[in-house]
Formats: sequence, structure tokens, C-alpha cells
Amino acid sequence: MVRRAVFFWLGLGIFFGLQAELCRAGTEEDLTEKQFVCPFPERTGDVLSLTYAQILGDAVPVYGQPQDERAGVAPVRVTRPGFMWVSLSDTQPIMVDGQGWYKINEREYLRADKLRLAKPSNFQGVLVPRDFDKKFAWMIFHTRVSPGPGVPPVEEEDPAVVPARSLVIVHETREVEQRKWCRIGTGVWVPYNRLAMVIPALRPQEVGESERWIEVNLTEQTLSAYEGDRLIFATLVSSGDERFPTIKGLFRIWAKVRIGKMSGGEGDAD
Repeated sequence: MVRRAVFFWLGLGIFFGLQAELCRAGTEEDLTEKQFVCPFPERTGDVLSLTYAQILGDAVPVYGQPQDERAGVAPVRVTRPGFMWVSLSDTQPIMVDGQGWYKINEREYLRADKLRLAKPSNFQGVLVPRDFDKKFAWMIFHTRVSPGPGVPPVEEEDPAVVPARSLVIVHETREVEQRKWCRIGTGVWVPYNRLAMVIPALRPQEVGESERWIEVNLTEQTLSAYEGDRLIFATLVSSGDERFPTIKGLFRIWAKVRIGKMSGGEGDAD
């Protein structure tokens, strides 16, 4: 059973900077083994202007200014345990007495050696052409291809591997020994559970024929945007876990923000 959450939306601006027309590579049946991945166009700029960093360790002290640690001033707070990230407005640390510091908020600084800088992914969703009628999916993991459904990958010196987050066309699906397989090219098969499939959804009765709406498929971990009954955009998502679940149901979007923090949650103080 497919679990989903459905939202209305008020304009295509929600997808700014994330649009690339769905490629037509992979729609023909005469593709060779090395031609089954749809290429993305080159990105002209970064999606986000901020730099992100992972906090190394639990309960890391956060100071009001870089000089406070050396002066013995108490930190303004300590970070929470877990897989925590912060955004940095400046990629260069502030140096104080040979120690680097990064500003993470107004009057909040972390030691540079307590952070690991990371570059945001350049992954992008796709606009779906009006006449496009093929099934498509994203590869979730790096995957070696098989010559047939239920057949192990061929052992060779240079095996064909589909990189993670590759966009592929699904020409056929078969079940072998209670396991689904998908053909993504001529003689090229991968297990279904290695894919995040875009499955067109029926328009909810509450949504008008010309209204725009968004479906989040919690099983496939994909998002699809529609105008009436027509699929116009799709991308991957990472929905909430049991602590911050993505609520299932039909919701009307009442506000949009161009950019915002991901901290906090319902009932959380921040």
C-alpha cells in the first residue's frame, strides 16, 4: 500500500533553481549498456548561497564571541547530541589567538575544529514534458547492472555501474522469486528496491481540474507536482522519521518562504 501526503501549492516558485527538463535519453530500445543513464544539463550556479558544516561531537559549547572561551566566559549554550548541522554565512573562519571560529547565528560562534565543512548536493529534480509517457526513476544506490531479471551482475573487469541519483527510464518490470526487477536499457536490469520510482497519482476529488497540487510518495520517497491531472515536475525527497513524521493527508498550503531554517519541529522550543 502506497503511503502519501498531498499538498496544494500556489505557484511554481517553490521549484526555483531546481528545474531541468526531463531528458529523452533512455526512451529508445536500441540503447547500448553504457547509454542507459539520462544526462543532466550543467548547473550554472550553486543552489544555495550558504556553506554547511557538521558538528563534530555532542554538547559542543557555543560562545557569544570568539574571545569568550579564552576569557573564561560561560558559553551561551551547548549543542544537542546527534547528527547536527549548521549553516555558515562565511566560508573563512575568524582567527583569534591562532584558533579559528565560525559564526553560526547572531552572537553564536563555534570552534572551527568542531566543524566539518560540506558542500550541498547539486542534485536537481526534473520538469516532465507534456508528451512524455515513460516510467522513470532515480537510482538510490550505486548499482551494478544484471543482464536479466534475477540474474547476478556479470563479473568483469569494468562492470557497468549506475551511479546513485542517476535518472533512468524504466521500460519493463518483472517479478522473479518474489523480487521485482526493472529493465532500464537493452539487456540492463536492476532490482526494484534500488530505485525511487515516480508513480503518477490520481488527482484527489478535493482538487479541481485546473488546480496545482503536490504529492509526496512516502513509500518511494519521491515528490510529484501536477497541474490538474498532468504530471509536470518530479524529484527525490527525504521525509521525516518517527520523531518528526510526515503527516499523511490532504493539506492546503497557506504560506511559502523563499528560504528558512530546518531547525525545530512541532512542539519544539526552537
